[in-house]
Amino acid sequence: MAAVLVFQVVAEDSLMQFEKASDLDFSHVQASSRTSRMLQSGQAMEDQWKGILQQIVDSKSWENPKTGAPWIPNQTEYLDPVKEVIQDMEGELAGQQSLNSEIMGNHTAAIVACNTARDAALTGTVATKLQASRTAEDAHSDCRDAEDTKITSMEQKCAVFEGLQKCGHEQDWFAGYEEGDAGPGSLKEAVAAAVACKSTIAAATAQANTCDTAQTTFRDDWCSYASELDTVCSTHDSCYDLQTSNWNAASDSITVLQKEQKTIFRMLGRIRCYLDLLFRRAQDGTAFVPQQSDIENCQNTAITNDGHLDVVYGSIADRGLCKGADNVKDEPTDNGPGSTTWYNTKFGGMMTHDKLNPNSACP
Repeated sequence: MAAVLVFQVVAEDSLMQFEKASDLDFSHVQASSRTSRMLQSGQAMEDQWKGILQQIVDSKSWENPKTGAPWIPNQTEYLDPVKEVIQDMEGELAGQQSLNSEIMGNHTAAIVACNTARDAALTGTVATKLQASRTAEDAHSDCRDAEDTKITSMEQKCAVFEGLQKCGHEQDWFAGYEEGDAGPGSLKEAVAAAVACKSTIAAATAQANTCDTAQTTFRDDWCSYASELDTVCSTHDSCYDLQTSNWNAASDSITVLQKEQKTIFRMLGRIRCYLDLLFRRAQDGTAFVPQQSDIENCQNTAITNDGHLDVVYGSIADRGLCKGADNVKDEPTDNGPGSTTWYNTKFGGMMTHDKLNPNSACP
């Protein structure tokens, strides 16, 4: 009767221990507490069932019973419920493995999402602003070439006017204008030269105003591109650093949990071994009597079928390039408007006639 009570207590305690280990939310935040309690439950169950088996071996109660035949535990009443508990715990461990793999998958995907968002921006808004800047740069360059041509023409036309003798003439020189004299040295020649000079001055001035506006447009478009690129790269750096930090933290935590979960699985394997010894007589009807060597075999036999608890961690995607990406590396933003380097790079071939706007920084 005492043996029956011992088996009842251990079986009921095993069930209760598992219920306590199963009452937590299925979340990563509580996974450590959950696994810790399962570890405690498993250890308690192993100690209890091994203890019963050890008492039987030490007392030799199954070999030389003092009264009557040895008590044989009922399989349906005791064995099956306990094995169901073990199966449930093993299922719980598999569920935690699945959850942990999903968690790591989410962290891995979050890092990839940072890179994907950056790449989309580089080929989207950044590329659009860069192209606008390059279009504006070409328009400004073409404008300044046209301005050089007009300035040269102005200088030539006005030089002709300046070279004419316009003072100290007699009355006849003025009268010749009315008479249609357009020959060399005539007043009509001087007036025509003046008109030509004035016309080219107006054309050069208008071109200069257009080019000054084009230069400002180019600078502003370049600044808009640089600002967009800086924002995209800064946002990506923050995103990538945060998500890799989250990945590492989750990996460190889950690595510990996986180790504990495999420890629990091995405990459950040893418990199965102890139960097989305790219930073998009930299962196959033989006169099997457990020995100390059987207990030691349960303790020492390696349980290696825990590969299904391996978590799929994934890996951290490379950061990749942002400001050095292929579509922007030929337009670096280290130096911008206001810097001598940028000004000379962009306008180095336009210094003739000293016609450029001042080197002003981004607004």
